[in-house]
Amino acid sequence: RLPESYVEQNFPKNKFIVGYAGTIGKSNNLHSMIDLARDLEESGVDHFHFMILGEGYKKAEIQEHAKGLSNVTFLEKIPKKEVNDFLEKCDVLYDGVISVTLYEFGISRNKWIDYMLSGRPILASYTGYLSLINEADCGIAVPAEDIKGLRKALEHFYEMQPEELKAMGERGKQFVIENRTFDRLATEYIELFN
Repeated sequence: RLPESYVEQNFPKNKFIVGYAGTIGKSNNLHSMIDLARDLEESGVDHFHFMILGEGYKKAEIQEHAKGLSNVTFLEKIPKKEVNDFLEKCDVLYDGVISVTLYEFGISRNKWIDYMLSGRPILASYTGYLSLINEADCGIAVPAEDIKGLRKALEHFYEMQPEELKAMGERGKQFVIENRTFDRLATEYIELFN
């Protein structure tokens, strides 16, 4: 578990937390997350806070892009066993990609599995076939790099009743448990040949 002192020191009180955990690289498109944070702060909206956990070759660039924003926190990498605890302490989890035609038929993002297992809804900035998020009905996806769409989706999450938000996240968790365990996948693979 995350130490209580870590939570006290890093998680702002009375904020709706949008979290990201993972590599900070080009394909993760954290520029859109920062653009969303800037759009909200410049509009005087102060009830959202964005937390980025991780390392990567684009981290310095993303930190520079977020310079001057009071609603963004960057956190150093933590032990893998504590990442799920970080995810569970967020209200919504962000994942983004750059807009490329390669994703038209979908992608297999391990991050979505990790996010779903945390029981938190997903805010995806992604253009392409969504499969997991659609099948589990566990989040909202808007076209990649669409900041207005991201803001509208985030405001929708904020306006949901806490139990609705929790139920959306739980749908993702249940979907993974029921459909993506090794036992289940092995059974489906064997059935292909029977």
